[in-house]
Amino acid sequence: MEWKKILVNRRLSAFLLLLLFMELFVFWQDCEKNDRKRIEQYGQTYEAYLREQELQHIDTYRAKIQAIMEQANAMDGISIFSKENSFSKRNVALTREAFASLQEIELTYVKGRTVTEFFAFRLGGLCACLCGLAIALELSETGKKRVRSITFPAEYGRLRLALEKLGALLIWAFAVTFLFQAGILLEGTLLFHENPLTFLFCPAQTFAGLANFPIKLAVWQALVLYLLYRTVILYVIMVLVWSAALVFDHTVLAVGISGGFIAAEYFLYVKIDGSNGWKLLKYCNIWYQPAENDYFTTYQNLNILEYAVNRNAAILAALAAVYLLGAGAGILICCRRYPCSSKVSRLHQAMVAVR
Repeated sequence: MEWKKILVNRRLSAFLLLLLFMELFVFWQDCEKNDRKRIEQYGQTYEAYLREQELQHIDTYRAKIQAIMEQANAMDGISIFSKENSFSKRNVALTREAFASLQEIELTYVKGRTVTEFFAFRLGGLCACLCGLAIALELSETGKKRVRSITFPAEYGRLRLALEKLGALLIWAFAVTFLFQAGILLEGTLLFHENPLTFLFCPAQTFAGLANFPIKLAVWQALVLYLLYRTVILYVIMVLVWSAALVFDHTVLAVGISGGFIAAEYFLYVKIDGSNGWKLLKYCNIWYQPAENDYFTTYQNLNILEYAVNRNAAILAALAAVYLLGAGAGILICCRRYPCSSKVSRLHQAMVAVR
C-alpha cells in the first residue's frame, strides 16, 4: 500500500516527530507566558482571568443571542435590508435562522481552558501543513523513476496506482491532522489538570471562544467536525503539491514554483481586508486555512452574486473545485506519462515490441 511508504521513511518520520514536539513545546511555552504576563501585570493567574471571562460570557450569552434576533427582525423593516433578492435581506434571514436554535441552550460554568487554548493556538495548523507538504512530495516520487510505474500494464492499472496515491494522501491528511490536534488536547488536559469528561459533553457555546458557533453541538462533536474540516483543507493542499510535482516532473522546480505560489497567496492573505470585495481570495487561501482557527469562532456570510453564502461553505466549495483540478491533472499525468529513465524506457520499448 502507498501509505506505508511514509512509515518506512525514517527521515520523513523523524521530521513529523520533530514538528510534533515543536508544536507541543511552543504550546507549553505560550501557556506559561500567558500565566507569567497576567500575574506580573494584574496580580492574578490566567486561569482566574479566564474564569471571570467565562462567567461573564455565560451570564450575558442569552441576552446576546436575543439581541441578534431582535436586530435581525428590526432590519427587516429598513428599506436597504428588506429589498427582495438582495444580499442584505438574505444575510439577515440566514443569520436569524442560524442563531434561532441557540436560544434554547442552557449554559453553566465548566472549567475548560484546554478548549479555549486549543482554538486560540495557530502553530499546530502550520506544522501539520508542513508535514503534509513533505508527505505529498514523497508520494509523488518525482525524480525516483521507479519501475513500478509500468508494472501495471493491464488496462486501468496506472489509474489504479494514481487512485492509491490519492487514497494515501487522504489517509495521511487525516492522520497528521488528528495527531497534531490530539497532541494539543492531551497536553492541555495535563497542563491545566482538567478532566476531559467535564468539558467534552457540555455545549460548545459554553466557552466564549465558541460563542458565535451557530450549530447546537457538544464540544466533542464540534471537535470532530473541526477535525474533519481541517483534514479536508490539508488533503486539498497535499493533492495540489502532489499534482505540481508530477506536472513539472522535478522536485526542485516543483518546490520553487509552489514557493512562488505560496508567496503570492501570502500577499493576498495579508493585504486583503475582511471587509474587502475580494475577501473570498483571503478566505480561500493556502495561508488562511492552516494559520487561522476562526472557522467555528466567527460567524460570517459572504456576498456571492447577491446570495448570502456561509463562509465555511464557500471555502469548502472552492476547495472542492481546486481538488478536482489538482486530482484530475495528477491522474492524467500518472496514466499517460512514462518514466524517462533509460532502463525503464528500454523495458517499455521491449514490452511494446512483444505486443
